[in-house]
Amino acid sequence: MAGHFAKSPTSQNDQNKRSVFYTKLVTAEENKALNTSSLLSRNEYEQILIRLTELKRPNMKKTQKDYRLLRKYEILEVTVESITVQKLQKKGTQLRFVCAEDVFDVIDAVHRASGHGGRTVVFKETSEKYANISRSQIQLYLQLCEECQLKKTTVRKSVIVKPIVSNSMNSRAQVDLIDMQSQPDGKHRFILNYQDHLTKMVCLRALQTKTAEEVAFHLVDIICDKGAPISCSLTMVENSQISLSRKFW
Repeated sequence: MAGHFAKSPTSQNDQNKRSVFYTKLVTAEENKALNTSSLLSRNEYEQILIRLTELKRPNMKKTQKDYRLLRKYEILEVTVESITVQKLQKKGTQLRFVCAEDVFDVIDAVHRASGHGGRTVVFKETSEKYANISRSQIQLYLQLCEECQLKKTTVRKSVIVKPIVSNSMNSRAQVDLIDMQSQPDGKHRFILNYQDHLTKMVCLRALQTKTAEEVAFHLVDIICDKGAPISCSLTMVENSQISLSRKFW
């Protein structure tokens, strides 16, 4: 089975990682150390597709092996630019099977797309699309990721957080936009939260949208009532909204 795993690499580093990955995968399979029972070489993958297609013929005599194939697999036809490609799919689901030669590349693509996510993150992504990629295979890949291994060996320095001190009212304020689109109140879908840093006094405004004009209108109303802060921290408030507030002011 090891001979079927070779694949053209995109770089020398990828070539080395892929070679080590499949060497360890084959060794683990021989020792039954990993759950590799669902691994299919490309040849086995294509033979199953051919057999499933044959079994669609009327009056086709079926063996016990054929019944096992029909219980486990079904054919998914994917059309890309007028070309129809057949894929193996787990029966009754939308989870595709990956041939052994593609396991490394599938895990690698998901791992990189997730920003070098850990085993749980990568498994969550792959388990939503693929039927035969296991946590053990992902862990085997992660052991070969230089960046992930470097993170483990890097000594984390303690972070000293310096508190923000306010000495008077209106010296600093915090403005947040709270997204309430999942629980709207009529036409109102957002809440503008204005809070004085020292006194923790809060001013709330119901917003229909988070457009610059509406946010600026309510900010100007609050500032005219409470006075302008010396410094203001803003969350989910864009620069265009602040600029428009200054224009109104």
